[in-house]
Amino acid sequence: MKKKNVFQFKIMLKGIEPFIWRRIQIAESCTFWDLHAAIQDAVGWKEKHSYFFTVKDAGTKREVFIGSSDIQEDDDILPGWQFKVQDYLKFSANEVMLYLYDFSDNWEHFIEFEGSFPKQEGVDYPVCLGGERACPPENIGGIIGYERYLQILFNPRHTFYTETLQSLGDFEPEYFDVSKVVFVHFKEKMHAAFS
Repeated sequence: MKKKNVFQFKIMLKGIEPFIWRRIQIAESCTFWDLHAAIQDAVGWKEKHSYFFTVKDAGTKREVFIGSSDIQEDDDILPGWQFKVQDYLKFSANEVMLYLYDFSDNWEHFIEFEGSFPKQEGVDYPVCLGGERACPPENIGGIIGYERYLQILFNPRHTFYTETLQSLGDFEPEYFDVSKVVFVHFKEKMHAAFS
């Protein structure tokens, strides 16, 4: 019987420094939709918006877009639930693909493939192994909106300080606790990949 493996990825949000990042492991049988759902859970977003990955086709070497789209007639974006990640990996460490989430806020990420590892007995995949800093709240206006919110958040005398504090709740930009990551999107489907 072939031993099952997991893929390890490092996800880094572009355009914000120091980097906001997460490291996850997910079943090697995952589709791009599964990877998207795992990323959403690892960063704490709610999967409310469209997404796509930009990868290279192994045969043609051309860029391929795999994900979802707000525009149903968009033939350029292949459905993420129909394509497996392993079919687009060259299985070399440091291989990078791009991930775009929320076409209006335009959150761009580098997804670095860090390798394939043996599945550990008793571990429920996917898992988050580490990360740094909180992800920006959704629907905040992208990087520019996030920077504006941070300026207000760190200035108690700002006109909109109280209003911003109330809208963000207990958001702490520098806080990340890997033990608080819960994978809820298709958890049962991920578990079924190893049964």
